[in-house]
Amino acid sequence: MIALGNLAPMHGQKAGDQRGVQVATPNRPGKPSLPSPIGPYYALVIGNNNYKNLNKLKTAVNDAKAVGQLLHDRFGFQTKVLYDATRASILDALDDYQRTLPEKSNLLIYYAGHGHKDVAAQRAYWLPVDAQRDHSPNWISSTEITDKLRAIPSRHILVIADSCWSGDLSMASMLSRGGRVAKSEHDAMVAKMLNLKSRHIMSSGGDEPVSDSGTAGHSVFSAALLQSLSDMESDNFTAEDLLVERVKPRVAGRSQQVPEYATIREAYAALGDFVFFRSENPAAKGQEALSDLLKELPASNAEVWSQP
Repeated sequence: MIALGNLAPMHGQKAGDQRGVQVATPNRPGKPSLPSPIGPYYALVIGNNNYKNLNKLKTAVNDAKAVGQLLHDRFGFQTKVLYDATRASILDALDDYQRTLPEKSNLLIYYAGHGHKDVAAQRAYWLPVDAQRDHSPNWISSTEITDKLRAIPSRHILVIADSCWSGDLSMASMLSRGGRVAKSEHDAMVAKMLNLKSRHIMSSGGDEPVSDSGTAGHSVFSAALLQSLSDMESDNFTAEDLLVERVKPRVAGRSQQVPEYATIREAYAALGDFVFFRSENPAAKGQEALSDLLKELPASNAEVWSQP
């Protein structure tokens, strides 16, 4: 998505096409414990196209529609999707989660829209649809975002940000566990990640502008994310493994962006990880093409999909 300021286009991209546990199952004799979800899963999904004072974007609303639908249908998330969201509507939604979510819960926040970095202040921002160029009252700073992530009580929070300068929310990139492991080792690792608190960001790029175009009406990052959530081999996997095994190679192989996975700056929760579990609901097991999820754009500015 496009960032504010005068930025040179990336190779092959036009400047106008950028986006500036507890283990519940007890041990049985001769049978190891299997990891299981800790609490319900929630998602706040934001897609901003129709900016009032900045360049309009092409794919963010479509990205949000598809991500929200996939999380709900195949992973059992209770999903709220905001289209063309203002500063007030984004902060109101985060306030609601702070008031209502229990500690044993999991929250994913997906943002697709404009981003900006104030180089002098060394601060990154999300730009809602009511943001103005060179006038900051309606911007949402990285400090405001991280303050909210500390205040929301959920055990695990994952931010997935497809915007320019989204990597500036993070501390340092995590070291990947890497390599294939035996199923028993995988299950033990996932169970440990579930027990420990986590606050992480998966960003579409580092401290850089990122693309608003890519594949079939999606940004290059969101297209890779949708494909990767669909074809991970295990029925449970960490967000870091999702990034390392699928998303990062797909995005870096198709563009100059290099997605990152890291601890949220000043969140003080680095040891656990966000874990995805595929839903057991029959509707979640359908083999419909991803394109079927994307045919209709939303008619309103918000949709809520409860647990299936």
